[in-house]
Amino acid sequence: MSNRQFDLEQEILAFWGERRIFERTLERDAAQGEFVFFEGPPTANAPPGIHHVESRTYKDVIPRYKTMRGYRVRRKAGWDTHGLPVELQIEKKLGLKTKRDIERYGVAAFNAACRDSVWEFKEKWEDLTRKVGYWVDLDDPYVTYQMSYVESIWWFLEQAWKKGLLVRDHKIVPWCPRCETPLSSHEVAQGYEDDVEDPSVFVKFVLAQESATKLGVPEGTAFLVWTTTPWTLPGNGALVVHPDVEYAVAVCGGERFVMARPLVERVLGDAATVERVVSGHALVGLRYVPLYARIDTTPYPNAYQVLDAAFVSMGDGTGIVHIAPAYGEEDFTLKQRGIPVTYSVDEKGIMAEGLPGAGKFAKQADEDVRADLRARGLLFRDTTTRHTYPFCWRCKTPLLYFARASWYIQMSRLREEIQRKNQTIQWHPDHLRDGRFGEWLRELKDWAITRERYWGTPLPLWRCDGCGHDELVGSFATLLAKTQKRNRFLLMRHGEAESNARGINNTQLATSDQYPLTASGMVRVNHAAEQVAKEGITKIIASPYARMRETAEQVAQFTGAPVQYDDRLREIDLPDFDGRPYAEFERQFASPLEKFTKKIGTNETWDELARRMMLALRDIDAQYEGETILICTHGDPLYLLQWAMSGRTRAGISAMPYPGFDDPHEFPFVGALVNDRGELDGHRPYIDQVTWQCA
Repeated sequence: MSNRQFDLEQEILAFWGERRIFERTLERDAAQGEFVFFEGPPTANAPPGIHHVESRTYKDVIPRYKTMRGYRVRRKAGWDTHGLPVELQIEKKLGLKTKRDIERYGVAAFNAACRDSVWEFKEKWEDLTRKVGYWVDLDDPYVTYQMSYVESIWWFLEQAWKKGLLVRDHKIVPWCPRCETPLSSHEVAQGYEDDVEDPSVFVKFVLAQESATKLGVPEGTAFLVWTTTPWTLPGNGALVVHPDVEYAVAVCGGERFVMARPLVERVLGDAATVERVVSGHALVGLRYVPLYARIDTTPYPNAYQVLDAAFVSMGDGTGIVHIAPAYGEEDFTLKQRGIPVTYSVDEKGIMAEGLPGAGKFAKQADEDVRADLRARGLLFRDTTTRHTYPFCWRCKTPLLYFARASWYIQMSRLREEIQRKNQTIQWHPDHLRDGRFGEWLRELKDWAITRERYWGTPLPLWRCDGCGHDELVGSFATLLAKTQKRNRFLLMRHGEAESNARGINNTQLATSDQYPLTASGMVRVNHAAEQVAKEGITKIIASPYARMRETAEQVAQFTGAPVQYDDRLREIDLPDFDGRPYAEFERQFASPLEKFTKKIGTNETWDELARRMMLALRDIDAQYEGETILICTHGDPLYLLQWAMSGRTRAGISAMPYPGFDDPHEFPFVGALVNDRGELDGHRPYIDQVTWQCA
């Protein structure tokens, strides 16, 4: 790029910025109305690449065009901050290898490290965004770890819950044994690898003596079964045939095998001879000797016998399918027919004690299982095959299909409706509608939303330990109202003081005696004290400033509660503006939102004030139990305390009323949800401490 081109770009960007061109497109009247744009958020834990220049340019083109056509296009930036990619990055940084390592390190500390990491390259992302001319509101983004965004997900889940679409089910899920969590179908789709080598073994399941007699075959005759996952064989519970296919008793090398007649020559070769043919239906109910007899079969009447199912294919294999209900979607459905769900590996994919390959990862234990079967004469053929196999899209560990209790959104119930609505969408390019996207919709599966990890949106479901009742909470306000609290809190601002009447900042304790309550302020405090006395106050904890002492002591006369003073409840600390007009301080900020972060000398920011107040309340809550506590403090401390506990964004504070003088009101505070940074935190481990009495 020539210097002139670069200079021209800088001039254009400066022109847009100085004249607030983007902001003015949102402020003007929009003749065509609103055009809705959703920004797909990046994660700032890695720097942007050249491909992000392309994607952000594309994302700017349509909204810019619509703006020029008379629409208002709100463009809210976003940051994707949750998820497995962030966790894996921090695990590597901290030298952690398993979930047990994370729990020993501390879930709170681990999640704090995850949160910090997602902002590492924020400035680079914002710089790129501005340089490419991508108009998006970076000043008020949505951030997926912030409670305001988490709450929006809770609201969505609440709607699904009310419609009966959110259900808990025991299903086969794609499971990453390294991350110890299920994955969704779209995550699995990102991790397939081609040309993966796996075992290809043909295994003998010897007929039980009674069944051999019933079928009219000699003792030692075996069902011949093919599998590429020998590690699942210790979890075998049944064999399955197709009821409408013919099966042969074939002799090969002096051994007799039962398998699908159409596949005899392909599997056994031309030297095999077929002695007799029976229907698949005739094999149903025959029993075989289990490869690994690990359970009491009394509760499972159909264990270790032949069942029928239409899903049996005549493609690969022998036409007889080995069923391990713990490890296959179709297999799992057969547990309803009296088949045991037997696990051979744990959640980390490690083979169980007493089995071949015990202590090894499942795929590594394949060889041990094959060696064991070979030694017992139960392995007919042992080769390998190359095929496509799913791996974890982030850690590259081979996935296992695992029976697991998970929460699902029943997208299958919505499939037809979604397909109809897809036909109304204007796709670019248009072949995607019925092609790639349409094909995905035709096979739309229930969405497994459970991730058994740490750094993610908590599922807002609670189960009663007594009756098993499940309850979903759709907002933090509901959660705070329900939660069993250590103490009951009421908040109250002081009465009107001389500093308030004169519009003067009094932020220092040493000068507070100069600004006592006004006469009218004292009258109103007396009235408020009469009202709050009805609340059963047992403790009053107040700021030590003069106007606050007057207020608290007056309330104490009516309630009889003792007063103690806590410096952490003091006024916002503005030493450079003490004794000076409000307006002088306000002029330091282009907007109220700057008060959160703009540091002027040693003066306290709103972020610092919110942290101070939340930690003070958390400590007070932990110190007492079963008390009704009146917190007496100042306007800004109350304002920021209530904002911080609401979970709103900084911009959301503008919708909150500023506290009035001498107006006591109840404040639902749950100290267990306040982290060490003084923030409302709905992540683990804090959310796990929240309980309430079941109705």
